[in-house]
Amino acid sequence: MNRKLNLVVVLIFVSMLLCASQLSAQAGGSWLKGQVTDPSGAVVVQATVTVKSASGQEFTTTSNRQGAYEIKGLAPGKYNLTTTSAGFAPYQ
Repeated sequence: MNRKLNLVVVLIFVSMLLCASQLSAQAGGSWLKGQVTDPSGAVVVQATVTVKSASGQEFTTTSNRQGAYEIKGLAPGKYNLTTTSAGFAPYQ
């Protein structure tokens, strides 16, 4: 189970790095998107993805049939990302 969680965490981290330049380059309306998969590469459907700003504002979405998620309307800044799904330990 830890290997599955580790891969999910790595994939989310990579997607955040890829979008980091987008988040800091725009004045508003920034977004974060990615895909949640397990160690075998299978998508994780209905994973809950939440980002929380330093000021405490939260944005939450759920991954779709392709494991994809997108959160829009983010102001530039730093965020903590949490992912939860049945069968996986929560990751923050």
